[in-house]
Amino acid sequence: MPRLELGKLRPGFIVAKDVYIEDGRVLLARGVTLTPMFIERLKQFGIDSVYVMDQYSRVDVYETIIDSTMLLVNRTLRKYVRPNGLNKGFEDAMFTVESIFTEILQDRTVLNLLTDLRSIEDHTYTHCVHVTVLSLIVGISMNLSATQLLVLGTGGLLHDIGKTSIPPEILLKKEPLTPEEFKLIRNHVSFGANILRSIPNLHPDVIEIAYQHHERYNGSGYPQGLTFHNVNELAKIVAVADVFDALTENRAYRKQHSPHEALEFLLGSGNYFFDAKTVRHFVENISIYRLGSLVKVSDGQIGMVTNISKYISARPIILILYDKNRNRVTQELEIDLGDPMNATLHIIKVLD
Repeated sequence: MPRLELGKLRPGFIVAKDVYIEDGRVLLARGVTLTPMFIERLKQFGIDSVYVMDQYSRVDVYETIIDSTMLLVNRTLRKYVRPNGLNKGFEDAMFTVESIFTEILQDRTVLNLLTDLRSIEDHTYTHCVHVTVLSLIVGISMNLSATQLLVLGTGGLLHDIGKTSIPPEILLKKEPLTPEEFKLIRNHVSFGANILRSIPNLHPDVIEIAYQHHERYNGSGYPQGLTFHNVNELAKIVAVADVFDALTENRAYRKQHSPHEALEFLLGSGNYFFDAKTVRHFVENISIYRLGSLVKVSDGQIGMVTNISKYISARPIILILYDKNRNRVTQELEIDLGDPMNATLHIIKVLD
């Protein structure tokens, strides 16, 4: 791996070793693709030379990102997809999602962008993989074509790519953001669209997903305040998956929500923040309760999750064990929370 002086660095070169600044922090991590902005930052911090990758080193980085991504895909599928959860069938859906990822990850441009994302902030990379898996599950449920699923998957993986244009000290800040910093974070959608527009032959829907995934049904989103009819159909799917995963993540500025709390939020936001049809496909096909989990129902009773509802995966079948006074019931009763007859009942808390 050659070590090049700053004046010989060019956009597109890949950093071979972590670049540190005086206080010991990593300025640029191994695997980052140099951009004009990154080269300028090296100048600002007085870095005079950087190790860059040769063709053999690049192959090693690509293999690493492919392996780690596919491992994360498999874990996410096994967390949220259960038998009976998808009309296409459990194994069929798993195979379809994994096949789409395999095809997307053959694109060197996508690999370079993912490497940049992962090198700067691992949690955003993980979030993008989660969002893509969840989006594809919804897309399969909607019977999207193979081409549409490929575009949806690519857009999901790259929907937050604009965050690579935000200084790490702002992106990773644990304290409350200033109004100026918050505005800059919001601009990641514009930064991302600009990055993606520079890629030849990229499907325009991929760009729109990156640009519109924070738009909302009622026009309260950003960057344009678009209403339902003006938002890209695939961006609507990514928007729902993005919010679900964001709510269930631990963030420095707010508490982590449980999956069932996140789903209840989505259900209550249909045709207000999100497209109700998209939300319905999401909640009908995402399984969030482990079999055997103890849960508290909205009427005060406590039960155990015994199976997945044929109606809605997110509202399981439970066996009532305790009444609302926490007395053991004399006759156990099984309730399908997905059945429309039980629409007024829902899980309010997971007890284990």
